[in-house]
Amino acid sequence: AFQWSFCQKTFSQKNTYQNHVRSHGKEGDDPYPCTICGKTFAVPARLTRHFRTHTGEKPYQCEFCKKAFSVKENLSVHRRIHTKERPYKCDVCERAFEHSGKLHRHMRIHTGERPHKCQVCSKTFIQSGQLVIHMRTHTGEKPYVCKACGKGFTCSKQLKVHTRTHTGEKPYSCDICGKSFGYNHVLKLHQVAHYGEKVYKCTICSETFTSKKTMEVHIKSHRGY
Repeated sequence: AFQWSFCQKTFSQKNTYQNHVRSHGKEGDDPYPCTICGKTFAVPARLTRHFRTHTGEKPYQCEFCKKAFSVKENLSVHRRIHTKERPYKCDVCERAFEHSGKLHRHMRIHTGERPHKCQVCSKTFIQSGQLVIHMRTHTGEKPYVCKACGKGFTCSKQLKVHTRTHTGEKPYSCDICGKSFGYNHVLKLHQVAHYGEKVYKCTICSETFTSKKTMEVHIKSHRGY
């Protein structure tokens, strides 16, 4: 039998044992092992950060909302929600984001890339999270439940919008007359009275369009996409 000394797992075959060792890192290469799972690290700082996944420790706290993080870099990214710092800018439409991952996903709007495909109906999506939500239309799962009326929803955004029917919240305001609405699509319908049917505006040249899709195609033309 072959036993891995760090996690005490035993294997009957040598190749299975070797594959398991590789999952931790090559034996002897990284001198700092986790005493809980046996995973090894090249430097103590990485081991310390990893160890928090076992202990649940989150020593880095946001001074604005008190949310805590186990990794300092994650706190730095989170702070931008409060400071409105957006260092990653799209070179097509100039929209800016707080971290590079959001910019990368946003660029798929311009390139047309939709790498996440539903294995049931073949519909494709820009983000993996969108596919997860879509799959619930096939499974019938509705994990987000309204505390006021018990109605279920496939995603948290749907629940948030629905909750406004109970609270009366109206977060969407017309920039011309100041009238507020509970739903963005109702605001768009209202703005037709001010702008005519063209309520979608290009962020580069201010040309207006009747649909969001037409506007996005137009924006691509500015940078040759």
